[in-house]
Amino acid sequence: MKCTPSILPSGARRLCGIAGPTRSESRDLALNYVSDRAPASANLEGLNVIKLIEESTLSAFQIRVFCLCALVALIDGFDSQLLGPAARSIALSLDLRVADFGSIFSASQVGFFIGALAFGPAADRWGRRWLLIATTSVFATFTLFTALAHSFGSLLLCRLFVGLALGGASPSFIGLAAEYLPLRRRTQFVTMLWAAVPLGGMLGAMASTALIQTAGWQASFYVGGIVPLLVALSLVFFLPESISFLVARGASPEKVRSIVEKVARGTVAHVDRFIVDTPTLQSTPLKALFTHGRTVPTLYLWTLCFMAWMALIVVSFWTPTLIQNVGFSASAAAATLLFNNVGAVVGTVLIGSLMHRFGNFRVLTLSFFAAAWAVGALGTFTSAFSHVVISSTLAGFFLSASCAGLIAIAAGSYPVSIRSTGIGWAIGVGRIGSIVGPLLAGRLLALNWSVRDIYLALSVPCLCAVVLVILLRRNANSRSGSGRDAFSTG
Repeated sequence: MKCTPSILPSGARRLCGIAGPTRSESRDLALNYVSDRAPASANLEGLNVIKLIEESTLSAFQIRVFCLCALVALIDGFDSQLLGPAARSIALSLDLRVADFGSIFSASQVGFFIGALAFGPAADRWGRRWLLIATTSVFATFTLFTALAHSFGSLLLCRLFVGLALGGASPSFIGLAAEYLPLRRRTQFVTMLWAAVPLGGMLGAMASTALIQTAGWQASFYVGGIVPLLVALSLVFFLPESISFLVARGASPEKVRSIVEKVARGTVAHVDRFIVDTPTLQSTPLKALFTHGRTVPTLYLWTLCFMAWMALIVVSFWTPTLIQNVGFSASAAAATLLFNNVGAVVGTVLIGSLMHRFGNFRVLTLSFFAAAWAVGALGTFTSAFSHVVISSTLAGFFLSASCAGLIAIAAGSYPVSIRSTGIGWAIGVGRIGSIVGPLLAGRLLALNWSVRDIYLALSVPCLCAVVLVILLRRNANSRSGSGRDAFSTG
């Protein structure tokens, strides 16, 4: 194959001292990704679609895919936060006790956990696009049904299915967006994508509070159901399927070519064969997480997710109560939580750029260390409200940034054929931490631990995470795998 400087991949061009590809060169860049693995008997050139996307500059088509996935992430966070502000009103309407909502909240968490574990592998096996459309439609439908709930049982069932679908949507929208992002921008954009979840949560809490006061608690669930249905409809018309899935399943060249031309911003009519450089799975997607040297880094990642989400959810759920226990008012506790959420959104947005600039593991190590300090400070410096607000904001910033960084590592470290599985199980194990953490904090409070000691105990998992990130970095440095499959030795 003839390679002129104008069609060298950007990595090779940099080595030769040549500037990276311009937008007008994107079509020529596509021509460089002809597979060396194609059998000689085929006598056909194969355009490597994964390498094409990874070395591309962002096109309008790729931005559209990212924005659609970010929109799903936003409504995912929006729907997940509707129940909390409405709990007291629902209790009065259905003649329930507020204490009964502990089981309802837990049902959502359990559903999310099962959905993330089950639908991540399903997306890799049957396609991310239709699974994302289906899960978005399901959580929209059962959010609408929540407004029609007439008993504890019906409410519990609705929220269980909402959690199940929300958990199933997450690995699909992250995996699909990551696949269509250039490699050098993937970490930055994946963390921005994940930032839409807490941002949607803030919007959901505010919308629910406002609608309850003006139109009743049912109104917030009508809005939370109708909007996702409209989004699901837009996905049907505007969201493409995973291109690697299409190639692996033998989709027609015309269908794959139409996507390639939108990425390359030019015609590739002369290309008759499209390939991906990911080997065909010889086992289930879940089992593949533990093959080719991925076992140790996968377990490191899961443990990190468990610790990170445990600390994040305890701070989010228990801070208002614990802050009131040291003498602050309910309004001060609410303000503390608001600043925590603001810090969470900002931290999630910024960490991707920092990881892109300074390196994934270096930034994550510092983020977890800073999170440990901020969480400890939240329980220690309680003499003034300003101290509490600063500590809460920093805790939200660094804990959410750390979680987003772990999601970005999962999205960038597994090959595309098992990416949704890797993301889904990382999120699912993190969700176990989000269930265990609040229970543990409640137990410590029942044992009469002081607020200071509870937060200091909560900082310990963050310090352990620092050690695990260092171990994960050493493991990555010792492997000979490519950066595109950083959890593989092959």
